[in-house]
Amino acid sequence: MANKYLKIDLTTDTIKKIELKNMKNREEKSLISCFDINLNNNFYALGTYSQKIFLIDSKNDKTIDELPIYHSNGVNKLLFLNNKPEQFLSGARKDNFIYLWDTRNLCEPIMSYNRINDTYQKLNFCLDKTEEILMCGNTVSINLMLFI
Repeated sequence: MANKYLKIDLTTDTIKKIELKNMKNREEKSLISCFDINLNNNFYALGTYSQKIFLIDSKNDKTIDELPIYHSNGVNKLLFLNNKPEQFLSGARKDNFIYLWDTRNLCEPIMSYNRINDTYQKLNFCLDKTEEILMCGNTVSINLMLFI
């Protein structure tokens, strides 16, 4: 299994290998399946196929925190909010929930949104420009949910 990931810095055109820290044993290591960047707070989030979400400090590439596991399968979508940069959404394969997290308190999600997802394929979700409507694909149709 991979225990490193590549960081590509587009401003300096450098590539660094970064070790994943704070993983307790070899079984918890997994491939990174998704990421999103929070430019306002100088950190980014990494999701793995082993249901883990890590917050990483972009200044030194050290793990800030590891979120508790809520998803039933591998995380494959992370999305920071623009209007509330301390919050982000997470979604996973074959998992009927999209979770809203607040980086100031990562003990549990502050909200969950239900969708039908009975496939291992990546079912995308996004917010409209005003960040008031959550649009998410599922295995049947597209859902539009009020998101405030």
